[in-house]
Amino acid sequence: MARPALVPVETSCNAPLSVRVSKCFPDPRHNAGTALTLNSKAATPSLRVNRTAKVPNLNADRVDSLDSTRLARVVQVGTVTSPGFVFDPGTPGDDSDDVLVAVAECPAGSQVMGGGGDDFTADGVLASTSPDTGAGLPDAWLVISTADPATADTEDVVAYARCWNPTASVGDSTQRTTNRKISAPTTQLARKVAANR
Repeated sequence: MARPALVPVETSCNAPLSVRVSKCFPDPRHNAGTALTLNSKAATPSLRVNRTAKVPNLNADRVDSLDSTRLARVVQVGTVTSPGFVFDPGTPGDDSDDVLVAVAECPAGSQVMGGGGDDFTADGVLASTSPDTGAGLPDAWLVISTADPATADTEDVVAYARCWNPTASVGDSTQRTTNRKISAPTTQLARKVAANR
């Protein structure tokens, strides 16, 4: 069966709606192509409605000028848990400036929204608990303990990161970080903690 020809329609702002809807549209009985094309003057809406009822299966390219890829979804924030490790701030062979830290890294594509930590060591307290998001580093929450890493158990220091991804839920997880580069400001802070231990 031959495809129905497009029917030209004269457009006018004073014409009936059935005439104004398009300059050219296919026969509505033909469903192999676009069923309706709306052309309007610049800076004027191509369509107006008088009801708030939702239109089933309506798919729009933009909402308030934003592409759908820029809109956040309703997602679950996850918690990443990570035990500690001994961090050497750049002086191999010198244990005097080593500190006990824990870093909970957010999964790729997610951002750290908050966090915290625990210190169950016998002689230490948390000297710092803050995000560590230096250039080139994944979003993470880092804690530093004043405990002596020579005698303390690394498992007794724990970091927690609350992670959010705008397009997908982040599940709860436990990771084990045995070594990790940390940002320059945090490295300086670790040196201060070791010096005052």
